[in-house]
Amino acid sequence: MAYRTVYITNPTHLHTRAGNMILSYADGNDVAVPLEDIATVIIEHPQVTLSAPFMSECMHNDVAVYFCNDQHLPHGIALPFQSHVRQRKRMQQQLAMKAVFKKRLWQLLVREKIRNQARVLKLLGSSGADQLMMTAARVKSGDAGNLESYAARFYFQRLFPEGFARFADDTTNAALNYGYAVIRGAIARSLAAYGFIPSIGIHHKNEYNNFNLADDLIEPFRPVVDLVVASHPELDETLNPAVKASLVRSLGIQVTQDDKRMSTQNAIEEMVKSLVTAVENNSPGSLKLPVIVAQKQHTYA
Repeated sequence: MAYRTVYITNPTHLHTRAGNMILSYADGNDVAVPLEDIATVIIEHPQVTLSAPFMSECMHNDVAVYFCNDQHLPHGIALPFQSHVRQRKRMQQQLAMKAVFKKRLWQLLVREKIRNQARVLKLLGSSGADQLMMTAARVKSGDAGNLESYAARFYFQRLFPEGFARFADDTTNAALNYGYAVIRGAIARSLAAYGFIPSIGIHHKNEYNNFNLADDLIEPFRPVVDLVVASHPELDETLNPAVKASLVRSLGIQVTQDDKRMSTQNAIEEMVKSLVTAVENNSPGSLKLPVIVAQKQHTYA
């Protein structure tokens, strides 16, 4: 299972050789990374060049390639066409999902998101974790009471200093958006690999959004990014490279899923794999979701 995220912040030329991604620098040095180990490439520096065969090999190996704008924020992603051997069957199953099934899935996603928000507050020593756990227990099918919105307001008031407003034009929000974009792209990559149509969501239905399903499934993973951002009190007027590197490494944060320890990256893949089972068997409870346990990088044996 691919697990590496390659974060490129210096001028370089990207190409491939013998199954490796090659980073060729102006000083003549080359760095090789096996393509089979790479899940994500994030290109931040504007003076990065790449070859068409490089992109083709990335698509062949299910590598998601992000491109950043002049503010160094991810604003585009290249993904392979759905290459799952049963793509037509998966698409038919996805399009046939009943409303009651989707509402039950959304209930599970929102409930675990709120639980993870509570776990983040507890890990950071902030108040409100018990209240959020009680809120999570009250989430109904389809989140009919819109407890997700209530929990978000309650949570962010305690997570960040007084005066914080979500979606304001500040560095904290820029950091959150950067981290969410990284997670969102990783989910879109797995959805494509398992034959899902990313634009057909469970709850999100924006006709102009190509990643509605990814925006559904990201919800319980957002607190992973929140934890990383809240642990960087030195955030200043710009989103500095150290913070961005930490946000990229959020894919390596250890979580538990189905009582097993794994990286966030692997938890995303396991979640999407379990969504296959849920859709095939009409069993929402088959969906496996992450549990945040600590802010530490997962280590591979």
